[in-house]
Parts: sequence; C-alpha cells; structure tokens
Amino acid sequence: MGVDYYGVLTDIIELDYHNDLKIVFFDYDWPNTNGRNNRVKADIYGFQLVNFNHFQAPGDILILASLAQQVYYVQDPKEQDWHVVRKTMPRDLFDMNNTGHIDPCKPQNLDDAFIEDEEIEVRTDVLGITINRLLPLQVPAYSEGGIDEESNSDDESG
Repeated sequence: MGVDYYGVLTDIIELDYHNDLKIVFFDYDWPNTNGRNNRVKADIYGFQLVNFNHFQAPGDILILASLAQQVYYVQDPKEQDWHVVRKTMPRDLFDMNNTGHIDPCKPQNLDDAFIEDEEIEVRTDVLGITINRLLPLQVPAYSEGGIDEESNSDDESG
C-alpha cells in the first residue's frame, strides 16, 4: 500500500525522443507536509483533507504522468481553508486486472443427472391433475391501431 500525495498541477512536461518514445511528467505545487505545519489530515469520517495555504518550497519534484491519479477538491463548509479530496475514475480508463474470470458458483456435475432405472420419488400427499392434450398457442394479432380484438376472441365461427 502506497502513500498518497496531493497537489495542484502546474505544468505538463513531455520529453519526445525521436524514436517514438515519449515520457510525460507532471509538475505540482505540493502542500507542506513537514511536522506541525502539516497541511494534510483525515477527518473523523476517514476523508482526506488538504490545506493549500502553504506549499513546499519550489523545486524540481516531478512525477511520471502514469503514476498520477486524478482527484478533485471540495471545499469543507466548516473549515474554509481545508478541501476534501475526492478520487475519480476517468471515463476512458478501465481496470483490466489479470485475475481472469472467477465464477462464484460451483460447476455442475451433469454426469450423474439422469441414470437409467433410477427410482423417482413422487409426492403422494397431494392430489394431482393429469392433462393429456396440447394447449393452443394464443398470440394476439396486431393491426395498425394495436391489438385486433376480433382475431383474439374465443369465437370459432369467424
């Protein structure tokens, strides 16, 4: 588990090597995190808050763009100098982990499902009804105005 750092993006630097190799760096203003001047804290609900009133001294602290994660800040309504960090998932970024598909259900064993001469258990405590005829398939006929009521009636003289 890594440590989260929060800052304000100030510059994007792209190194373009002429053999189709490009490296992108981000330059940030970082809030002061040293000692009692710490400008990052967690509230009682577990949200990270950042205070941008005091930044670290400027320097050449660049990060690779591939290591950055997009966040936005919402001003705390009670403490106006503090901002709540909210992480986002960019719309075109998909988490394609390599764990593969894990099926939560156990595989079915159908080898023993039907065995000839198997004794079948039947309920004998309930009276049953046997129907020995096929029921007609009733599909409503459609006309331009909707369902045609005449073709859906039970009148067979039609």
